Amino acid sequence: IALGACIAVFLTLRISRAMFAGFIRRKKKDYYAFNNVAARLISRTSSLFLFVLSAALVAPFFPIVPEGWGAYARTIAIIVGIIQAAAWVRELLTAGIVGYAHTRAESSGVLTNAVNLIKTLVAIGVWTIALLMILSNLDIEITALIAGLGVGGIAIGLAAQSLFKDLFSSLAIVF
Repeated sequence: IALGACIAVFLTLRISRAMFAGFIRRKKKDYYAFNNVAARLISRTSSLFLFVLSAALVAPFFPIVPEGWGAYARTIAIIVGIIQAAAWVRELLTAGIVGYAHTRAESSGVLTNAVNLIKTLVAIGVWTIALLMILSNLDIEITALIAGLGVGGIAIGLAAQSLFKDLFSSLAIVF
């Protein structure tokens, strides 16, 4: 019964995801309009996340997790939630950056390259934070890793100081 209820909730969530995303989506040319960004966020919600969410919704009513496995199920749910949240944050930041760039300047090759670089840096930052959060939830000590990343970042920054100066100068000129 618990498995059937979990599958029913999962299918309901998937159908609701598709219907709601289709309902709020607007014309294709308004790609960075709020409604289209929200529709992309909804449509890019992972099926694995929806399945974990449906299991979490059904779990209080049925004992679907064997005795002693509750902590593992909770950890898996947190990890899947972190990955989904990182995907949502990356999509929101990317849409904001690209939408802002397209409203402020006409399309050019330099602007496209700069926006692609910024999108890549944002994606690396978001997924790095998500990875650190996942490692933290797996009870792995991350303070030394964060300190190493900080020291490594300072070393790279000092070594490539002129490169970064030129890069940010060109970005400032583009924007």
